[in-house]
Amino acid sequence: MHTVEQSIVDALVALLQELPSIETAVDGRVTPFNPPELPAANVFTPKAEGNPAGAVQTDHDLAVSIVLYVAERTAQKAIRSLVAQVYAAIGEAERDPAGPLGIPQIISINDPAKAVKCIQQGDFIGSAQIALAITYRTPRWQM
Repeated sequence: MHTVEQSIVDALVALLQELPSIETAVDGRVTPFNPPELPAANVFTPKAEGNPAGAVQTDHDLAVSIVLYVAERTAQKAIRSLVAQVYAAIGEAERDPAGPLGIPQIISINDPAKAVKCIQQGDFIGSAQIALAITYRTPRWQM
């Protein structure tokens, strides 16, 4: 059974894969990326909470982490540019007439703390994490 939560993750992976600056976009990969796969984006959903929305519906608050990786000597500069591209793509997808990310069940997409962290490891590897909060509604007992 395909869930709204999985549809959201799939839509984010597709959105990231469409960016010309990203070579690889995946859902929840736990193994390291190889240099030819970089720049890369990895989408994780570490937490989801549900709250009743009346008697027959549930509002879900889905925490989404998009982790970006680059391999360049100026990794900090490259990662900031990539973060800006991801924000622009999400902003455009949020205005989709079919609903944010093309998913009508989505109520809102927020970046509550502008939680972007840039880390550089050595001379070549840089990463950033974008934290999003996505709220969507389903019939009760669905995700």
